[in-house]
Amino acid sequence: MKKIIVLAVAMLVGMSGAALAAGTSTVAVSATVLGSCTISGGTAAFGNLDPAGAGPVSAAISQPQVNCTNGAPYTITDDGGLNAPYKMAKGSDLISYSLSYTTTGLGTGAGVNIGLAASVAALDYQNKPAGSYTDTITLSVLP
Repeated sequence: MKKIIVLAVAMLVGMSGAALAAGTSTVAVSATVLGSCTISGGTAAFGNLDPAGAGPVSAAISQPQVNCTNGAPYTITDDGGLNAPYKMAKGSDLISYSLSYTTTGLGTGAGVNIGLAASVAALDYQNKPAGSYTDTITLSVLP
């Protein structure tokens, strides 16, 4: 009888060990950070163009800023303006100007000036009628 009890206890211990056996599993965790960009702000103001001064004029610039995901490459393009390519208008009168800026870079995760510069040559405004000339350029940034 003693052997049967020992055997029964051994079986219970063996079964309880199997019932309490631990298992493991892995869980895959992942995420993708998207490369995204925004661009905002900016002005280019030539101020008064005096035909008597007859020299090239550089615009006073308020720099547009591009903000892209850290490390994301980006490219900036423009539409050439409403009076494309690169002309300020007063009715049918036009004044040509040049525009340049940084077109590519790598995002830093913070706003970065794009290095906008604009100028107008004396020959482009010397014989134009007096008045206010304007244009609007749309800048786009792609990651």
